[in-house]
Amino acid sequence: MNLIETKRLLADFTTPQPAAFWKETLGTGAIGWAAFAVGMTSQQPWLTGVAFGVGLGAVMSSLVHATLSAVKLAEAA
Repeated sequence: MNLIETKRLLADFTTPQPAAFWKETLGTGAIGWAAFAVGMTSQQPWLTGVAFGVGLGAVMSSLVHATLSAVKLAEAA
């Protein structure tokens, strides 16, 4: 496999897809905020820690994904 064929195969990964952007951003954001809600209402210290860890990871993933996708959409315009 040469470089040109590889680039052709991977072109779909670098093409901005607004539907996928919104689905992934809203999905990870919802998971993150739901995990924070579980952490705030949990009576178990271990569950609070796990929920906050999951929440932090999901919200950060959502923010990074939104930022990188916005840059790619701006470059494509």
